[in-house]
Amino acid sequence: MPVGEAPLLTHAQLVPGRLVHRRALSDVLVTEAHALGDDTFIAGAQWPRNHRLFGRSTDVDVSLVAETVRQVTIFLAHTEYEVPVGDAFLMGAMQVATVNRVMNEVGPDLAVTIRATELRRSARGLASFVVEAVMRDADGEVARGNASARILDQRTYARTRRGRTAPLVVNGSGPGRDTLDVIAPTPRPGVSMLVVNTAETAFFDHPLDHVPGMLLIEAARQAIRADG
Repeated sequence: MPVGEAPLLTHAQLVPGRLVHRRALSDVLVTEAHALGDDTFIAGAQWPRNHRLFGRSTDVDVSLVAETVRQVTIFLAHTEYEVPVGDAFLMGAMQVATVNRVMNEVGPDLAVTIRATELRRSARGLASFVVEAVMRDADGEVARGNASARILDQRTYARTRRGRTAPLVVNGSGPGRDTLDVIAPTPRPGVSMLVVNTAETAFFDHPLDHVPGMLLIEAARQAIRADG
């Protein structure tokens, strides 16, 4: 439903960063979520203006859509399905699509309709699920996406990583490069090198032992634009 027809939503304040695995409040997008029954929900989201990473394109930013899907998925797991804060999320697949809208004409307050499917539970609780989300502003649909999430406690995650839990080595952005430029050219046509700069808080706002999915999504977006 358009944001104006979602009376449950207030967009009054952003949720705590720990519930969407973000440290800086300026990177939090979710404002609330309400259960509608049968594993369906309505969530509020606010898209920032003048963010260092998001919304830098003329069209609706697919990286911003992907981050909204990621945050909504994690928030619902913690608040609606009792997944403990501190568990690891492995999001093995994500798809996003946008409609033909200009970024600066999209309203900042969004209503996100969500359906959770393929829920699998273990003795600990929710083990995996799929989220399907549709984002709308006052003028109608803006974007949609889906993501699958597998949830691991820290002990199982450590076994999956085979003990590789040391922080990533800073690869650096190179002199004269924007730290948000996450690909670099190579001699091979159509092949770019991923630049991993752990000092860039847009991607690494807390210590990680892996390259985050949002960096990979942004790298894919930049590679497509560079090739086009």
